[in-house]
Amino acid sequence: MIPNYRGRGLSRHTSPLIAFGNPRFEARRFQSDDLPSTFTREKHPLSLPFAEKEVKRISEILDLKNNEIYTGKEAREKIIKSRAGDFQVIHLATHSIMNDWEPLYSKMILARSEGDTEDGYLQTYEIFNLNLNADLVVLSACNTGAGQA
Repeated sequence: MIPNYRGRGLSRHTSPLIAFGNPRFEARRFQSDDLPSTFTREKHPLSLPFAEKEVKRISEILDLKNNEIYTGKEAREKIIKSRAGDFQVIHLATHSIMNDWEPLYSKMILARSEGDTEDGYLQTYEIFNLNLNADLVVLSACNTGAGQA
């Protein structure tokens, strides 16, 4: 069941939703041992077109003003780091890479532009430094439920 945010006060938030879907990145950006088995360059699974549809549909369902949806080249790590504290709901629909040996180095993969100071990997340890005030954060990626218990 999706919470009903219509008409709810945004006392701590500038906007209700920020969402990132189907960030654009190149396979050559990854080291071969860093790639999970789901990444095969021949089949081009780096693109996640349904993730883009996912975030756009969520914005429609919530039907609130001031939602911010970033897809493709705009779905950058720099934006989530600088803006995360302003939103009631944060939704990331992208690839992830889990690291069972050093879990703090597990990461969500986002886009990066030339000249960005960020590497395009939102790593677990970086999340601890974010100013998050969200009521709900969704990580929608393969492997987000993986790892050792």
